[in-house]
Amino acid sequence: MSDMQMDDRLKDLEWRLARAEGRERAMRWVGIISLLCVLALLIAKPAVTQTKGNVVKAPFQVVDARGKVVLEVDVDEQWPRLRLFNLAGQPVVTLYDSQGGGLDLYDKEKRLSVGLHATSQGGEIGIYNNGSLSIQNLLNKHEVRTVIQLGVEGYNGKLEIYDKAGKTVFSKP
Repeated sequence: MSDMQMDDRLKDLEWRLARAEGRERAMRWVGIISLLCVLALLIAKPAVTQTKGNVVKAPFQVVDARGKVVLEVDVDEQWPRLRLFNLAGQPVVTLYDSQGGGLDLYDKEKRLSVGLHATSQGGEIGIYNNGSLSIQNLLNKHEVRTVIQLGVEGYNGKLEIYDKAGKTVFSKP
């Protein structure tokens, strides 16, 4: 073998060795990164099981950035209640439990306008007068004046319409 052939073979071997060493370094990094990923997956837990969540005791309020109440949760001697307030700080929706679920909607003057109530018979929808009925009056146990009431009586539907004195002017069935 000539010196020239020997030099060519030596250069070829050096090139092949450098290429093999480069591949080995790359494979070492791939192995380390793969091992770290597998360890991270084994250590991680799903977010749902991380905590039991927050427990907040009623009463409490949620306020906006300006300090205005937007949501209130409280419990009085009769029922638990959740109230939603508008930007002016007036209650517009009340959810409550009074031996069944209830939903009351208020007008911009804080007067009860519509009520949806679950009863032992089924459900009722009430439309109320806007005369003097307000949340304050309700809290002080003043009389609620129903104008229209749609509900269930036994297995039948029932519709009643009342005058401003609270006297029934129409009732079916």
